[in-house]
Amino acid sequence: MRPASTSHRIGPDRSAVATELAIIFPVILVIVLTPVQIGLFYHARQAADLAAERYVDAARAYQATSADGVAAANQILSQGGNLADAQIIPGAQGPNTVSVTIRGNLNYSIVPSTWSVEASAEGAVERFIPEPER
Repeated sequence: MRPASTSHRIGPDRSAVATELAIIFPVILVIVLTPVQIGLFYHARQAADLAAERYVDAARAYQATSADGVAAANQILSQGGNLADAQIIPGAQGPNTVSVTIRGNLNYSIVPSTWSVEASAEGAVERFIPEPER
């Protein structure tokens, strides 16, 4: 017996595989890259949360200023926080509380859009209470 020739089977189905791949490949890319994009977003959000917490920790110390908090937050954000255009917005620092909001955009985005990240933190200011007043 002679092997069957495949040339007569190619006919109308010749480009079916290419068409199917052209339709399915973008769907597969979205399925694969969506978890990566979400991971990048959560990493940036965690960095903003940590920077806000460090700001509050530094600014609430006894006789500390908001500049101490900004320095602490910038240290975290400069270590690969994955935030572009990060803004450190100090809240109203009263005699008893300190607060901050950190805003930024996701630095690396697979999806061509802007992903905004915002984190806030607030804490009580440490103060010295003399012995007789305790």
